Amino acid sequence: DRSGRGPLLIAGSVIAGEERAVLEALALGAARWPDTLLLLAPRRPERFAEAGGMIEQAGWSAVRRSALSLSDGSSAGVLRLESGRRGTVVLLDSLGELASLYRLADAVFVGGSLVPSGGHNPLEPAAFGKAPVFGPSMENFRDIAGEFLRAGAAVQAGSGAELGAAWIAMLENDQR
Repeated sequence: DRSGRGPLLIAGSVIAGEERAVLEALALGAARWPDTLLLLAPRRPERFAEAGGMIEQAGWSAVRRSALSLSDGSSAGVLRLESGRRGTVVLLDSLGELASLYRLADAVFVGGSLVPSGGHNPLEPAAFGKAPVFGPSMENFRDIAGEFLRAGAAVQAGSGAELGAAWIAMLENDQR
């Protein structure tokens, strides 16, 4: 239940070469739900500025998490502050918040997996009952990823279009 807000998509641990695909997927979701909010979390701090530039180049408004003053002191305040702003992407340019934000997501993407990099841990969103979407490069988590896929507890996507389709399918199916 989104309690009157638009869908929250989280792309976590995104690495160089994945931002454009994630933003393509966002565009597909936002075409269906204009109040969709993406939280984009680059894997490395040195990627924050470049990711912010890519967000702006793609036509979205980039709001840095570090620029948000959260009156209640919680990461959940990101949603209250930004969910009403259309065309906004929250750039998670802070460390240590991603794992706790997965609990708020309606759909997630685990980065480091659309480009040959080995993938990142799909257990982080799954711990909050979120079925992860990841790309084909999951060598670092091959066994876990395989088990998730066999159990229907994850989706593999090979492009931004496939990621967008996976997010849409999840948003249309509450059980998923």
